[in-house]
Amino acid sequence: MKNSSPLTPLPPTLNPARGFTLIEMLVAVTLFVFVIMIAVGTLLNLTKANDRAQAVLVALNNLDFAIEHMSRNLRTGAGYGNPVGQSSIAFTDSYGRAVTYSLTANMQNNRGRVVRTKDGVGPIALTADEIDIRELAFYIDGTDTNDNKQPRVLITISGRTAVSSIKENEQSEFHLQTTVSQRTPDI
Repeated sequence: MKNSSPLTPLPPTLNPARGFTLIEMLVAVTLFVFVIMIAVGTLLNLTKANDRAQAVLVALNNLDFAIEHMSRNLRTGAGYGNPVGQSSIAFTDSYGRAVTYSLTANMQNNRGRVVRTKDGVGPIALTADEIDIRELAFYIDGTDTNDNKQPRVLITISGRTAVSSIKENEQSEFHLQTTVSQRTPDI
């Protein structure tokens, strides 16, 4: 029988003192922290992009409502006059009421808003506080009775989102236009 002495080393697979060195641990922790920092940065950027997308969605939904409201009343209205590029329009709606759409500044936050006045009542805001309307213009064509054109109104509107949770330089700008033809023919 072979006599094993206490100085005989054990095979490497049976060495109980084997472990990670300090350098290996530092490298592993550094890589872990680096990956976590990238993941957190990406998550924060995704959250910020989602906030911007939600702000744009709110703005577009609100603008869609305002433009559709103006279009519906202009389509059935009459007596547009002939303002070219002005920021307000006055006309008579299908019920014979005097209606005015215009751009005005909100006194509380100095943001532009589209407002409606009907028979002297108002103004009633059509756009929300999350939108800052910078420009509203109406271009009218075909209002003369002898011009053989159907009256139509081109509405242009531009501005930016104004959501308080988003930084000023990250607000989204928008530029929209639509053309409305008067429903009652005058040709």
